Amino acid sequence: LNITPSSKVNMSSLPKVLAVETMAPITSIVVMGAPLPTMMEIRRSQSVGCLPLLPYTAMSINAFSWIIYGLLKENINVWGTNLFGLIFSLYYMAEYCRFHSNPVVMNRHVQLTMITMMLITALAIILPKTTAEKIIGTASVFFLYYYVRGSFGYYKTSNTDKICTVYSSLFHGCMPRELFSLDILWNGY
Repeated sequence: LNITPSSKVNMSSLPKVLAVETMAPITSIVVMGAPLPTMMEIRRSQSVGCLPLLPYTAMSINAFSWIIYGLLKENINVWGTNLFGLIFSLYYMAEYCRFHSNPVVMNRHVQLTMITMMLITALAIILPKTTAEKIIGTASVFFLYYYVRGSFGYYKTSNTDKICTVYSSLFHGCMPRELFSLDILWNGY
């Protein structure tokens, strides 16, 4: 809650603001943990099947960019929440890579993720703070869009003589309605 001396605060709305300020990070962490059942299934079957790695690399880049943005804005709710997302996503990537059979694909994803994270870090270090905030904030929104958009993608992959049709597991059991609610919470915050 950012209150400046010139702010007019309606004290009756304060509990609502505090509730939203608390619920947005908690809901985000729950959504970031949604792929855990899928990771347990990958571990159990020791195969990724026809699941793509892209949602997990996009989740890593997204979380990292929001961490940097949150640090620039000195907002613990933003960087702290996304720290959980980064930890989750790196775990998801590691589990996925552990059971995927194509190291070339894995290396490309990992390299692209690391290069993007280094560029975000370089922008935060090199640019003036307000410029870095604007650029990284805008990039974070783009990464979030790409992460959510790619996560609800519909994949068809030919696997020997059968067609494997899979919705990305990133939001295992989480429908767009829940994501819309999450968006409302963060925008309300």
